[in-house]
Amino acid sequence: MNRRDALTDVFMTGIHRPTDETSNFRQAVEGVARDVLTIKKNDGAFASARVLSRLAEPDQVLSCRVTWEGDTGGTLHAPDGLSAEAVGWEQARKAAGEDMASPPPGFGASYREGASPWEIEADIALPCATQNEIDAAEAQTLLASGVALIAEDANMPLTHEAEEVLSAKGPSVAPGKAANAGGVAVSGLEMSQNAIQRSWTAERVDRDLRDIMQSIHDQIAAEGRSGAVIDHRRGASIAGYCRLAKAMSAQGVI
Repeated sequence: MNRRDALTDVFMTGIHRPTDETSNFRQAVEGVARDVLTIKKNDGAFASARVLSRLAEPDQVLSCRVTWEGDTGGTLHAPDGLSAEAVGWEQARKAAGEDMASPPPGFGASYREGASPWEIEADIALPCATQNEIDAAEAQTLLASGVALIAEDANMPLTHEAEEVLSAKGPSVAPGKAANAGGVAVSGLEMSQNAIQRSWTAERVDRDLRDIMQSIHDQIAAEGRSGAVIDHRRGASIAGYCRLAKAMSAQGVI
């Protein structure tokens, strides 16, 4: 057992034993603890902190082709990409409580009933539905489909076993604590507009959001880099911990 694992085990003994309701919370706490305990121990600026005990532009638009969307019944697959009209149809169906089983012929899409979306070849996967959506078997399926980047757009969509499978094989994983930051950031921008009683253009909001997300990525890369490799999950945990510890220190909490 290495030093980081030993520190994590000691810390986790103070967390209540998991139950069906608390096991996912415990998993989340352990994931963060494993990454930040070592720097807490070694960095004098954070040595006395009690943060872990309180865990609770149009010209820059990235172009991509969305080839599938999944729901509880199956997967809507469009090899040449889902058009804006197809996405609008899909959204209207869901709003009406209907499934996506009968796409109009002109969309170039078919519905695969009962099929997992993760088996379809792709460069980027965005699990957006629910917690623990992807287990170890689904992670293996993702690897076989050639995915190079997985961005968590739900709260903890990967199980711990799935994380281990993916970390051993090398695709980049953008953790939800960072990938989901855009929603909170836009809420903050909205509050800023309300506070000054001004309305910004969509272009201004998009630009500010892009700057915020770029800054988050830069911090993650700095904390998670080891040689030429970046561990985004570890970097996000450390960057988030340092930000929280500094804020608490500045307010005199620690």
